Amino acid sequence: MTSSKQLAAHYIWPTEKYEIKSPMLDIRPDGTLVFQEMFSGALEYFYKGLSGWIYHCEGDYEYTMASILENHLLPIVILNVVKDLIIEL
Repeated sequence: MTSSKQLAAHYIWPTEKYEIKSPMLDIRPDGTLVFQEMFSGALEYFYKGLSGWIYHCEGDYEYTMASILENHLLPIVILNVVKDLIIEL
């Protein structure tokens, strides 16, 4: 869970194609996201053409993934469709 749309986009990942995500992301102390390619063209190789959704929920909840998924239904107030993830990043 994050309030950063760019960080949320980073988590759109085809687990059926790549089970493990390469650690290409660094978050600086000031919150700036820095993508570090592990090889030339890595971002495009992994992210170009991927699609998914980024959604924003509002409500009262405890900040643990298990609590959110198991115990609460939070209303989605914004839903963004990402057609090509490389453009979003």
